[in-house]
Amino acid sequence: MKQLIILTGLVLILPFAILAQTTVKFEYDAAGNRIKRWLEVKELKSSDSLIADPTLYSLMADISDEATLGENSRETQVFPNPVERILTVAPGSEAVAICRYRLLDTQGRLLEDETTESYPFRINLQHRQAGTYYLHLQSSELNQLFKLIKN
Repeated sequence: MKQLIILTGLVLILPFAILAQTTVKFEYDAAGNRIKRWLEVKELKSSDSLIADPTLYSLMADISDEATLGENSRETQVFPNPVERILTVAPGSEAVAICRYRLLDTQGRLLEDETTESYPFRINLQHRQAGTYYLHLQSSELNQLFKLIKN
């Protein structure tokens, strides 16, 4: 019975949890004492969720189905990882002239989508926040996904 009540509660609460995000806000006086606390509910937009954007969802599904996840495989080298400013992508034995790269965040949002004809090429990440990113490299002979750490 207890499990049924918990399950029913989750079913009723889950749609609201998906559609809204709650944040606790505080107000302070001049001396730094907290004088007020309230909950601020923010409605999520379609850009906040991978599930709500079918284009990004299908992009991540395509990448995860086809790409091989590697760090620095012998085919292609991506360095330094972790990166602070400039990321270098160097070809391996399967290098081709034209390569498409896509930079995504952990929520699947597409941050950059570029095509390059030069190897090795560099990606400037100094304007990106610290965190985890995914780099998808795609050409006629190459389809790899690299996990990057930005310091």
